[in-house]
Amino acid sequence: PYTPDLLIWDTTRHTNWQKELIGNTAQTTNATLSLSGGNAQTNFVLSGGYYKETTVFPGDYNFQRLSGNMNLTHHSQNNKFQLSTSVNYSMSLNRLLPIDLTYIAVTLPPNAPALYTDDGDINWDWQNFDIQNPLSITKQTYRNSTHNLISNTTVGYEVLPGLQIKSNLGFTTMTVDELSTNPLSAIPPQFLTTQTASSNFGKADLYTWIAEPQASYTKTISKGSLNITVGSTFQQSTQSGNTFTARGYTSDALLENIKAATSIEVSSADYYKYRYTAVFGRVNYNWNERYIVNLTC
Repeated sequence: PYTPDLLIWDTTRHTNWQKELIGNTAQTTNATLSLSGGNAQTNFVLSGGYYKETTVFPGDYNFQRLSGNMNLTHHSQNNKFQLSTSVNYSMSLNRLLPIDLTYIAVTLPPNAPALYTDDGDINWDWQNFDIQNPLSITKQTYRNSTHNLISNTTVGYEVLPGLQIKSNLGFTTMTVDELSTNPLSAIPPQFLTTQTASSNFGKADLYTWIAEPQASYTKTISKGSLNITVGSTFQQSTQSGNTFTARGYTSDALLENIKAATSIEVSSADYYKYRYTAVFGRVNYNWNERYIVNLTC
């Protein structure tokens, strides 16, 4: 096979590519803070966290997450009213390298051309080899922003002795915004006459809610215990998303503006809706802890 590292490139050069491309030190930051309190009737817990992780690649690539959590429980003095609720929120920002440089670092010949020219610019003179200067990859960008909210509430009240009504309520939402770019600075100069900068935009949304009201009645009859429960479930989920490929940018400063592209292609567009409704009932009679009659519909 044709071997430029032996026939063209300077055989006296030596570069430790693992040190150059994957030799940085990755750092992790993980901080949490919580606060709790309450009294005989009400208790709460508040907590928050921050997480950041960097990479071993050259450049400022990292993943960050900010999160918060709240839990609250409450009941009245006579215990007829009860409430429990929780809310969890997280926001993450992924700015990692779009391509892993590890394979390049362990397979690149040690006498491959220098990454930079004497003027400090990217060296594009990597002739007769099946890859470009690895630094061209670091010029590409990737950003993923995700927001996630999960909440749940349970509320109940004893209307009459033995008769209790309650409901479980839940709501979840998640939004994702994604952007990846291939700027002009990542394209070798010899290809700039035929290639232009491009960007990929993606967005996805998910909304889900659920409500589960129910009522139960318990009464002692003779030597047995009667329990009657009726309830229902209402649920809906909506999911939508789209991705666009934008091409024809003449400036890297405009890559995050889809309106600045000369051509826009819709790669995908999706929309889903799911609904669910159910009603149930149950009658249970336990006589003297020996015989059980159970009816369910």
